[in-house]
Amino acid sequence: MAPGAELLGDALEDADPALDTNWQNQILVRLGPNPGLSPEQQRLVALDYGMDDDQELKVPVRRALTHYLLQSLNVVLGNSQLSPIEQPLVVVNLDDLKPYVFSG
Repeated sequence: MAPGAELLGDALEDADPALDTNWQNQILVRLGPNPGLSPEQQRLVALDYGMDDDQELKVPVRRALTHYLLQSLNVVLGNSQLSPIEQPLVVVNLDDLKPYVFSG
């Protein structure tokens, strides 16, 4: 717990962690080099991130943490004001991830 934080109540006695399916189940996040980069830059991004021969980085993550993974990698969904250099990675399987990322 963070310093200065306090609990607001007791844990629910009948809470069943197994019912939290977004925590219990994983999804595969597939990332690739930003297509706005030059072919050489895309190769460098693939090399930097240890991508496979398909130029994809495949990251299994708990569905509940999908948004935080993308945020930590500076991946912006939708229309981004960032240049391809500022956002070298893009999501390959966006439709699969949409239910697990925050909107707005």
